[in-house]
Amino acid sequence: MHYTRKFYFGNKNFVTFKASSYASVKTLWDRFHTADTALVALKMNE
Repeated sequence: MHYTRKFYFGNKNFVTFKASSYASVKTLWDRFHTADTALVALKMNE
């Protein structure tokens, strides 16, 4: 199985956030990372 996802964020690689929003933005990126590194185990029925 192969899964590919394309994701685009920002405007020509230029994105700014207020310092006060850092915690929310970090949480979002941490969740993206968790989703991107998840493993799926498949079992074949015989």
